[in-house]
Order: sequence, then C-alpha cells, then structure tokens
Amino acid sequence: MAAEKIITKIRNLLALKASSNEHEAALAAEKATELLLKYNVSLDEVMQKKSEYSWQEREKFANTTWKLALYTAIGKANLCRVIYDTKKRIAHVVGRKHNIEVVEYLYTYLTRTIDRLADEAWTEYHEQYPYSRVTIRKFKAGFRLGATSEVIKRLERVEEEADKDCKALILVNSQALATEVQKRFGGSTRENYMRVSSSYTAYQRGRAAGASIAINPGVSGTQVRKKIS
Repeated sequence: MAAEKIITKIRNLLALKASSNEHEAALAAEKATELLLKYNVSLDEVMQKKSEYSWQEREKFANTTWKLALYTAIGKANLCRVIYDTKKRIAHVVGRKHNIEVVEYLYTYLTRTIDRLADEAWTEYHEQYPYSRVTIRKFKAGFRLGATSEVIKRLERVEEEADKDCKALILVNSQALATEVQKRFGGSTRENYMRVSSSYTAYQRGRAAGASIAINPGVSGTQVRKKIS
C-alpha cells in the first residue's frame, strides 16, 4: 500500500468524527497508530531497505507541559522522536516523512479535542460550584494534564499490545532514531515529563474524561475495524 493511501485512510478515520465527543478522540488516535504500525511493517518487508529520516520543526512551540508531553508521546507512538529546544522554543520531530505527517495530524486533532473538553468541563464545574476559589486558568490546566495523561497511557498500550513483528520494528526504529538525534544534537537531549501543579479536582476530571476517550476492546474490535479495513 502506498504512503499516500495510508495517510488517506487515517484522515478518513478521523473525518468520521464530525460530531466529535470524548469517546471518539482517543479512538482516532488508537486506530491511526495501530494502522500506521502495521503499514510500516509491510512497507519495510516490501522495500527491504531503510527509508531516510526527515526532520521537521515547530517554531515558537510554547513549552506548555501537557502539549509537549502529548506531542512527545504521539511522536513515539508513531515511530518518531520529539526533541524540544528550550532556548529557541523549537520542537524538532524526526522520523519518516509519512509518519511525521500522521504525528502532526494527530497532535492538532487531539489538542483541539482536549481544549474543547476542558471548556465544557469548566462550564459544568462552574455551574455546580459558582463560589469555588479555583480559577478558570488553574482548572483548565489541571484538566488538560489529566486528560493528556490518560491519552498517553492509551497510546503506550497500543505499543505494548503490538505483535512481535511490530515490536521488532519499534526497537530497530528506536535505535535508528537515537543515532539520528545523536548526530544532530549530541548527548544533550532528555525525555519530557508532566508535572502536576494545578487543581487536583480538575486533574481527576481530566483523567476521567481521558479514560472515557479510550475505547474498550469490545467496542473497537468490530465496528471500527470494518471501517478501516
């Protein structure tokens, strides 16, 4: 299957979410990642050679904890690596060109979805507790962190549940990416972690929303597989 076809399939999968709700966002991420992993395996088998890696930059990338953590996790789940330059505020992503396109698409889709859910959650919370001292900024920050943590867990689970061929590909690709990063940045890079310093209540509500975004196997196993096959 050509690279263009897989990108179209993933886009069509996400396009089904015209009435996006909290259940559909993670479903899109999970299925797109699962499909991409399978595609890379078949691509390597057919071509029998290693594709060249590309670099892409996101300038003026605000070091918002949840966005950077999400971007990093989406990159890893889709066979890419994200490096953030704190001084220049540039997020670098390295990987195969078609993988990077999926990373960018999913990142845009998921950040918009989480932002929308945070808005909805704040409206509901403020109606329930109009005299709460929790500010809108603090609440939404906590909610976004909570939702992001659950989405990241789901993306990691896709990798854990991959078959042995996919896991072998992930390992080889990870080593190759490490070499690419070493060539460009040396040994000065490090992983990004989320730190929670906002509303605990909002964080837990975000986690609950993130958990509801993640589809259980019984739902995703039949309906969606038919749509993407």
